[in-house]
Amino acid sequence: MFGRKGQSLDTMPVEALYNKAHSFLESGNYSGAGRAFQRLIARFPSGPYNEQAQLELAYTQYKGNQPDEALSTVNRFIKTYPANKHVDYAYYLRGLINLDRTSGFFERFTKRSDGRTRRDQGYNLQSFDDFSELSRRFPDSAYTADARQRMIYLRNL
Repeated sequence: MFGRKGQSLDTMPVEALYNKAHSFLESGNYSGAGRAFQRLIARFPSGPYNEQAQLELAYTQYKGNQPDEALSTVNRFIKTYPANKHVDYAYYLRGLINLDRTSGFFERFTKRSDGRTRRDQGYNLQSFDDFSELSRRFPDSAYTADARQRMIYLRNL
């Protein structure tokens, strides 16, 4: 867990640690990004870098196929920072996480379409509710149009 020039994630200043985590994320190194964002959150428990790191950690977990962790992180963010300027994105991400959970690993890779389980429908309903809440609370958000399209897709299922 070293940054450039051998500097440990435990000794990097907040901005350098955030930049390192973000570069891991951009390169698709989700495990490295997750470790760095978690380290930032632990070392710097308040401030704008912490808030942004929590959102990006949720996204990292989502992309790294850790839906339970991602959902926990995004829910904690929404509860802790309800007035954050990016909370609309948190609602959108929560909808995406639940939407992605509707098909299992096997179905994703075999393209099976022989019906969805009761559990899958529960995730569909939760995803619909997440997108609906985003649309209701943030009608002018950059994410609302896409959320509404996803709601139509979910309704048609």
